[in-house]
Amino acid sequence: MKYLVLVIGLICLNVEACYKPKNGFGMNKDTLINSAKEIVIVELINVAKQGVGFEYTFKTISIIKGVSEHKIKFYSNFPPVTKTEDFNGHTDNRFWKTDVGRSWFPQGACGPVHYFSFGEQYLLFPGLFGASASGENVSSKYDRWLSYVKKSL
Repeated sequence: MKYLVLVIGLICLNVEACYKPKNGFGMNKDTLINSAKEIVIVELINVAKQGVGFEYTFKTISIIKGVSEHKIKFYSNFPPVTKTEDFNGHTDNRFWKTDVGRSWFPQGACGPVHYFSFGEQYLLFPGLFGASASGENVSSKYDRWLSYVKKSL
């Protein structure tokens, strides 16, 4: 009986917990770069409603590391936005702190909630979307995060 009360109590509290963190969860930027099998620059080409979320389709613009498909798909709970944060070309010191990225990280989630917009390019780390910096907007070839990644390889 006491277990039944505990289960009902937890349900009523609407407790949210992460059962299995997304790959890359908690990785700092250097570990992310070193652990990635592939790193690519992509551009969003399509968004389709899928269940309770959205399936994003990207076109690969450039391969920084590894081998990548011409198109990459990614699932998110959020629709595309008008403009995404790039931390002023990643020169803002806020970005360079541990576990910081442009994507929202809600309480109880298994990783950041990445969202994207049309007309922008992103530095993706496919397979490691649990890292905060795994889907950063890169607004130019002089972006500091992009330069850092290339120098680190």
